[in-house]
Amino acid sequence: MNPFVAVTHRIRTVVAAAALLSIVTATTVVTAGDGHTDCSGPEKDRPQVIPYDCLCELRPQDQMWLVQSECVGCGDLLEESAKRLGYWQLVKDQWQPAARPELIAAVTPEAVTILVVHGNRTDEATAVQMTWDVYSRAVVAAGDRPLRMVVWSWPSEKIRGRPMTDFVIKAARSDLIGYHVGWLLRQFDKNAPVSLVGFSYGARVITSALHGLGGGEIQGQSFSGPVIKRKTPFRAVLIAAGLHDYWLSPGQHHGRAMSQVDRMVVTTDPCDWILKRYHRLDCGCPQALGLWGLSGSEQLGAELAKVRQVDVSDDVGRDHKWSVYICALGVVEAIQQDALFQGARFDTVGASALNLAPVTAALVWLPLLFQ
Repeated sequence: MNPFVAVTHRIRTVVAAAALLSIVTATTVVTAGDGHTDCSGPEKDRPQVIPYDCLCELRPQDQMWLVQSECVGCGDLLEESAKRLGYWQLVKDQWQPAARPELIAAVTPEAVTILVVHGNRTDEATAVQMTWDVYSRAVVAAGDRPLRMVVWSWPSEKIRGRPMTDFVIKAARSDLIGYHVGWLLRQFDKNAPVSLVGFSYGARVITSALHGLGGGEIQGQSFSGPVIKRKTPFRAVLIAAGLHDYWLSPGQHHGRAMSQVDRMVVTTDPCDWILKRYHRLDCGCPQALGLWGLSGSEQLGAELAKVRQVDVSDDVGRDHKWSVYICALGVVEAIQQDALFQGARFDTVGASALNLAPVTAALVWLPLLFQ
């Protein structure tokens, strides 16, 4: 294909993906008499076939899985609902039903597992595309090491009514979904390198899961059994994080999350127009972690050395779109270095991620443009 035609085709693909992010399905949520939440629509339907013009295809040594969380409410028994998670594996561009033991067996020390959690108002097809976006950045830096990509899909479609009602309900729900994520992570091989990538409320899901894994309670419920000491701690990449900026401090809502990671990358963008309105969620007017970064970071003590805050405002501007954030150089570096378990432990907080060498940038973009 003519290179200029290929570039045009790729631009159209990226534009189409961005448009897909803005398409949401209205879902009605009602509360049953027993306090449980009932979400309309079928559950655990077969995921859509991967689009023909997706950004890349899996290498022979790589795998892609999809985990479906059902809708949960504050009155639900989270461990029981976690046992009803749906599992699928991508086989020859078709999603095939799978079982939990199959996914657990695929997470090995020889492969890097990257679990991607989407944010609010995201349908399942877009969640899958987001994971392809992460894979396309990671694969160019993975060498021959196998990758296990896990799409985590949770009910986040738009709720009819006032937008703030939707945001408040999803904020609470994302905490509960964190229990599901943590429940599954507890069963992964303790030696396997596992990275967690979350966008917006997806970052909140991840810190909720890590807090539970560290022995904390999630909406008054905790995991049965002792805290599992992993030989290979988790890695976390929190992109445009939609959680309170002080929640990771000891004694706070997700105060035990840091004990479960040896690295955490937090993107910041003080211009993000959605995160600038995050304070409206709570009468205490909290700021979002993804806006300015950690508040009260001195309370973290030695855990502070695990964190790197990356200002991506020059690349992202006012947007709160995955399609924009995933193209920021700081995010690409976090995926290629931190999520792949490469490089040394952080020494400082707030180091700039916009110092990528030109050759690294070329590795990122050339495969996407001329594939």
